[in-house]
Amino acid sequence: MKCDARYAEKYRTHPISDELGMEIDGYLGVIRKVTPELYDVFVLTYIKRWEKQEIWRYLHISRREYFNRLKTVKTSLLLLLSTEGKQCLFIA
Repeated sequence: MKCDARYAEKYRTHPISDELGMEIDGYLGVIRKVTPELYDVFVLTYIKRWEKQEIWRYLHISRREYFNRLKTVKTSLLLLLSTEGKQCLFIA
């Protein structure tokens, strides 16, 4: 498994506001309830910062399935953010 991402140079990001962070956290909770397999891919990729190959092995999915899930969860999260949670269609 990978060490904490806070210390890795390649993971520098721009800070977001507390309000946006809370909004994203709430929408990730919705995604977790509706499609936990998408939530797992998102969390392992962007929060825990695992390597792609580690995620494929851990979740027992193919490379193609990983990228399909990642694209779907990112699209779902962006749709939830842009519509303020009023509209979203989850495709699993």
